[in-house]
Amino acid sequence: MQLEEIMTVHVSIKGGEVTAFQGEDGSGVVMIPFDATIDGKYFTGTVLPGGIDTQVIGPKGYPHTLSARYMAKGKDYTGADCTVYIENNGVICKDVEGGYMRTTPKFVTDSKALDFLNKQLFCGKGEPEGEGVKITLYRIL
Repeated sequence: MQLEEIMTVHVSIKGGEVTAFQGEDGSGVVMIPFDATIDGKYFTGTVLPGGIDTQVIGPKGYPHTLSARYMAKGKDYTGADCTVYIENNGVICKDVEGGYMRTTPKFVTDSKALDFLNKQLFCGKGEPEGEGVKITLYRIL
């Protein structure tokens, strides 16, 4: 299996997370609003207001699963204006040195040039970047 890097999402945490549930053992659910920019060889753009990352926290107190949903406006590689919706689900494990995040993104786009986003399989990895996170997304070839 080969991977082709298609884009990188640079997430900036806005603060003001909403705790939906918190148990005595530290488990719970939080929703984290964010801003982001996206760059890559196929698409460059900005996430529209309303991007949210929902994290289910495991009993050890670290984020266990995540589900981020966001819409971005920008340009495809032909220079045409377009919109890309991304639903990015994954896992986070902070027990590993430096922590890691692995995701499975799904896309919906109105760009004819980016129609492959609607049809193919993708994966991603996340790592800390400044006050946020950098998520690199790959097409599975």
